[in-house]
Amino acid sequence: MKFGKILVTGLLTAALLIPTSGAARSHSHGPETPPIFEASAWAQPELQKAHSLGLLWDGLAENYRDRITRADFCRMMLNYLAVQLNTDPDDLVDMANLYLKKTDEAMFSDCADPNVADRVTAAYRLGLVQGKAPGIFDPNGPLTREEAAVMLTRAQEILGCDLPEAAAPDYTDSQYIARWAADSVAILADWDVMHGMAYGRFNPRNDLTVQECAAVCLRLHQKAPVGVAKGNVTPCFTYDQAMDFLRRMEDQAHACGTGFLQTLEVTGSEATMVRMDWAGSMHGASRLYFACRNGGLATFEIGLCLRFNALTPDLPLENPRFSEDGKTFLCEVRLTEDSRDGFANVTTHQKGLYHVTVDVATCQVSLDREDLPA
Repeated sequence: MKFGKILVTGLLTAALLIPTSGAARSHSHGPETPPIFEASAWAQPELQKAHSLGLLWDGLAENYRDRITRADFCRMMLNYLAVQLNTDPDDLVDMANLYLKKTDEAMFSDCADPNVADRVTAAYRLGLVQGKAPGIFDPNGPLTREEAAVMLTRAQEILGCDLPEAAAPDYTDSQYIARWAADSVAILADWDVMHGMAYGRFNPRNDLTVQECAAVCLRLHQKAPVGVAKGNVTPCFTYDQAMDFLRRMEDQAHACGTGFLQTLEVTGSEATMVRMDWAGSMHGASRLYFACRNGGLATFEIGLCLRFNALTPDLPLENPRFSEDGKTFLCEVRLTEDSRDGFANVTTHQKGLYHVTVDVATCQVSLDREDLPA
C-alpha cells in the first residue's frame, strides 16, 4: 500500500499547482485543442476520445504505431475500469491491493519497477491478468491480439457482466486461435469491439500497437453491455471498505507529517461525501469523494476553482447537504472575485454565488450562478 507516496506526491503537486491525473483533480474551462498524436490518421479521432476519457496518460508512447507492452496495456485496462467505476486509477490500484488479497496468490517476480508491480498486482487481484507463468508477468513483452481479447472480456466480468455465448466468427485462421481465447474473440466480435484484419484473418498471435489498444478500449467503453453510461456497473468494493480507505489515507497524512489533512464529511442515505484537503505549501490541493452505500468509491470535481483549474482548500463548500432522497449532493460556492487561469491568463469563472448540484450515481455536476448579495 502506498498511501505515503500518494500523500507526498499530492503535496508536491499542490506546491507546484499542477494537477496529477484526470478529471478527478482538475477541470477545463471551455473547449480545448485536442492533442495530436504520432499515430495513423485513422487512429487520431479515437486516440483523442480515449485521451479525454482518461484511458491514456502522458508519456505512454512517442509513436502510437509502436507495439504496446503488457505492462502498459495492463495500466490502460485499469484506467478503463476506473472510468467505469467513477474512481481514480491510483485509488483503484491501492484499494485492490489492500482489500482483494488472495490467500494462495503467487506474486510476479519480474516487475522491478515498483509502480508497475503495484499496478500488475492490483490487476491480478481484480482478476484482470494471470501472468505468463507462475511468478512471471513479462511486463516489457508484447501483447498479442488474443491475449488482449481475454483481458477485455475479463474487465467486463469484473464490472458485473455475465458473458454471453457468441457464435464463433468465420475467420480464415480460426484454427490458430487458442482455446482459452476463442470465447473472448467471439464475444468481442459480437459486441463490435474487436474484429478481424485483412483477408478474413484474426491474426491471434500478432502483436498489438498502442493505437490499436486505445481503439479497442474506447470501443469497449462505448459498446460493451456493462458500463458507467448504462448505470449497471457492479462496484468492486463495499461502502465499509471505501470509508476505511479514506480513514487510512487521513491517518497516513497525519503520520507523514508533511501536511495537515482536513476532512469534510456529510452523510446521506445513498452515500457519504468526504472532502480531503492537503494543506501543503502555497495553495494546497483538494479532492472530493462519494463513498456509496451500495459499494464503491467515486471521485468527482465540481468544476469551480479560484485558480489553476483545481479545487484548493481556500475555497469552502457552503451548506453541504444531500437531497431528501439522498440521490443528489448540493452545496454553494462563493467566489468573491473572478477566478483566473494563471497559465492561460484568462478569466475562468465570474464572481458570484454558485449553486452546485451533483448526481451521486453518475457524478454529473450542474452549476447555477447568481450575483452575490449586495
